[in-house]
Order: sequence, then structure tokens, then C-alpha cells
Amino acid sequence: MSSAAGAHELYDAVVAPIIVWVEDALTEAYLNKLWADDQIRIFVAGSGPTVEAATTDARKAKVGNVFGVRDRDFGKTNVAVWTKYGREIGVYRLKRHEMENYLLDWSALAGCTENRRGKKAGDIEAEVKEHAATLDWWLATRRTLYDLSTELTKGSPAPPGQTKIKTHDDAVAYILHHSKWYRRVCRMPETLLKEANINALLTKHQKRVHKAFNDGKWIELFPGKELLGKAKAFIKTRPKANAKSEDFINLALAVAEWQVKKGSQPPDLMTLRDCLIKRVGSA
Repeated sequence: MSSAAGAHELYDAVVAPIIVWVEDALTEAYLNKLWADDQIRIFVAGSGPTVEAATTDARKAKVGNVFGVRDRDFGKTNVAVWTKYGREIGVYRLKRHEMENYLLDWSALAGCTENRRGKKAGDIEAEVKEHAATLDWWLATRRTLYDLSTELTKGSPAPPGQTKIKTHDDAVAYILHHSKWYRRVCRMPETLLKEANINALLTKHQKRVHKAFNDGKWIELFPGKELLGKAKAFIKTRPKANAKSEDFINLALAVAEWQVKKGSQPPDLMTLRDCLIKRVGSA
């Protein structure tokens, strides 16, 4: 969407009062099955930043029924303001690390049709928890890289207007000479990127990971894809070759089907659905 007119043209063709952009096909499949609501039409944006961009474009075009749902990742959830209806929300940031974390429902994994090996809920949990216990330094590394990347890109210049850059010298000047961001980045080898600082970050995050594991919060805060992959391998006999994404989607659908049947849908995802409906005044 490059213009307000383009945004209206796209959304006017959608027969649904609520439009939601999500990051990937697994999220689309899972939420469609979980919510089973004709009022909501879900589209795949392809990434978190693209979800943000699509929602921002809709807001600029004054299309009020378009929202985004994206993973929390290593950022912050905004769940605390979901039900504050006087405050505008374009993108809902999940309470858990990513959508796969909501599939770490041991009873659902045991009871769903994808449990080809008949594994019990306690055995699935134990298998995944044993794997999670080995991930402390891996996860500390990922979180440290996230911190470094965030600091390196914070305050980076916005793309220049077309009229500002006509020559090579214009381009160089825009990046090097008129950017506080560039000067800040140049100092980082002696601050942020110093080995002592990286060691400190790694140690800090390893301790946080260890605490989350001991507190039982690892199911929510550890990256869910890797944990779900462990669960999937444990309960299935022979995953289809060359169909990894499809395999995860089938598992998501099976878990959602069990959760709906048993009335055990993740509460915050159902709250999210209700928030979307209330914000557009649908019944």
C-alpha cells in the first residue's frame, strides 16, 4: 500500500468488519481455527515489521478496522493496554514470546490428532523441559544479539525524500555528516561492542534465562519454535519430508481443535479477539 487510495481499494474489497495482519501462515491458521469468527479476516504480512507497516498505512488512510498482531519476541508486550478502549492500538504485541508458545499446551499436544505415538501430557512436558534446560547460553546469545542490534539501529536516519539526494556527495553527506546516529555508531567499538560489555550482557541474560526456567516462566518467555519442534518430533512418528512448515501448521490446527473442543483456548488470545470486536463495535 503506497497511498491512502490504494489502502482503501484493498480494504474495501474485503468482506469482513475486522481485518487483522499477522506475521506468518501458522499464526493465520491457528487464530482462524481458535477464533472461528466470520467477523475477522486474517492476512499474512510475512514479518513483524511488515505487520507494523501495513497497520500504519491503514491508520494514515483513516481505515479504522485494520489491526496487527505480532510476536513479542524479545520486546515488550502491550497486553496491559488491550482493554483500555480510550487508547488507540494499531498492533497487539503478544504476551508470550511468539505464537508457537501458545501451542505448548501439554494436554492439547497429548490429546490432539497429531500425537501419533500416543505420548502422555506429562511425558511431553518432561521431554520439552529437559531440552529447554540446555538452552540457557544459546538464549543468552540470542538476547545479547538482539540488544546489540537494537542499539546499533536506534536513531538511524529515516529514508531521505526523493528531492534531497541527487548526487553521490548528497548521499554521503546524508549518511555521514548530518547524522547523530552515524557518529554514535562510530563510537560503539569502544563502548557497546567492547568485549567486556558483551561478556557482561551474556552473563546478565544467562542469569535471567536461568531464573525464568526456575520460575516456570520458560513456556511463555523462551522462543517457542524450538520448543514446539522438540514436542513435534516427540509425538509424531514420521513427519513428512520437505514439509516442515506444513507440519507445524497441521500441529497448530490440531492443537487449536482440541483447545476449542475442551473450552481451553489461551485466555489472552480470546481476550484479544474480544478486544478487536469491541473496538470496531461489532456484535
